[in-house]
Amino acid sequence: MLNFLKQSFNVGKISIERKNKYVIWYIESKKDLKKIINILNKYPLLTSRKICQLNFLKLFLEDRDIKKFNKLKNLKYIKQQQIINNYNDNFILPNYFNEWLSGFIEAEGNFSIIKYNTGFIKKRQFNIGQNLDEYILKAIKTYLNSHHKITSKQEKNSKFLHYRISIGGAIANYYLINHFKQNPLLGNKLISYNIWLETFNIIN
Repeated sequence: MLNFLKQSFNVGKISIERKNKYVIWYIESKKDLKKIINILNKYPLLTSRKICQLNFLKLFLEDRDIKKFNKLKNLKYIKQQQIINNYNDNFILPNYFNEWLSGFIEAEGNFSIIKYNTGFIKKRQFNIGQNLDEYILKAIKTYLNSHHKITSKQEKNSKFLHYRISIGGAIANYYLINHFKQNPLLGNKLISYNIWLETFNIIN
């Protein structure tokens, strides 16, 4: 998947790390970073954390003052809650939400099959979560025509409130399956999706 992105944009390099279990796409040159930023200006990031990170990058792309960087690096997320509050009240699905959602699911989603003790399938679920950004889960819920409840929980070892939704049922699954027909997964998540899909006896 990352090789596809690298070739499409003709920038960066691919590195395989952590005993061949982790793949990273690096973009380091100022010229190439500007090329990617122009794309992100056209198709803005949607999660508050990534928005803050990109804004911080833009701040120092031209100004490489190390003293200023060290002074401000711990303030990178100072406006994150403001972004969240604004989107909680005013988030509108952008025209590229379909494609964005497939990418987001690659990173944060999973597909589960719950069975009875007899081995028969009890229910199939699509699960996805995000720290802090409840508006993202609300948008996904609306997009998939879901009636399911968004839950929140803060783990003992985390300082972030984590929002999560589990989506199942005929209507929600119908919208999800049709979504992936038009906006296919491109990475490893496609394997687990196909296994999940096979339980519907549907040929993708």
